[in-house]
Amino acid sequence: MTETDLKFNPGSIETRIVRDLEFFKLGHSGETVRKIAGYVELLTKWNIKYRFSKFRSSDDIYKNLIVVTFAHSVYIPETNSIIDIGSGPGIPGLVVSLIRQSTPVSCLDSSTVSVEFMKYAKLSLDIPNLEIIQLRAEILSHNPEYREKYGTAVARAFAPIPIVLETVSGLAARTDSRCNIVIQTPISSSHRYEKHTDSFHEIGVEFDKLETPEFPHRDYPKVAFAIFSKTGVTPVRYPRKWSTMKKNPLF
Repeated sequence: MTETDLKFNPGSIETRIVRDLEFFKLGHSGETVRKIAGYVELLTKWNIKYRFSKFRSSDDIYKNLIVVTFAHSVYIPETNSIIDIGSGPGIPGLVVSLIRQSTPVSCLDSSTVSVEFMKYAKLSLDIPNLEIIQLRAEILSHNPEYREKYGTAVARAFAPIPIVLETVSGLAARTDSRCNIVIQTPISSSHRYEKHTDSFHEIGVEFDKLETPEFPHRDYPKVAFAIFSKTGVTPVRYPRKWSTMKKNPLF
């Protein structure tokens, strides 16, 4: 990006976005930066009424949601399509769609308010590669049109990790490339994954690694990303109903 591309005030949200994208070595244009800044503004305004997040100020939303999405993006491989399961107001999927403008990205959530916000943001920010789907993930996974369709699946921990992984497995495609399931997870749960190989194989998944990225500043949050590969076909009985997954988790 050249000096003429950016005429932002020092300390402005746009300047911070550029700095942090460069820290994570994520390519960007002036348009990308402005759209991410516009998304932060929209999310801050809508959040006052709809409480998508506990973070209220644009600064807190940026530090705790947007920058974490930049880190999430680092671990998303080159792929033909991405689905974000349990996207809420578009974290991380909508931001990923701005960073990966040539890749189709689908944001999936069951909440009407979250979906309406994402539709408004898509229209306001002009995001042609973004698809928004309103449905429960464990239901969509059994729709043949979407079953094991997506080259990469991402998610935040919208539920306990065993439920998230089982749900994601029905939408991620089997691929020869590895690391195509990337789930944001609490650092405190990092010790669990190595112990459950059989459960992972049951749904056609292998655990690859846990990443705990560095962030540009000390006041940014610390998170981890559990990374898996979809190496087999997920049996048709998975994912199970939500109540069943909750009562009898895979691990």
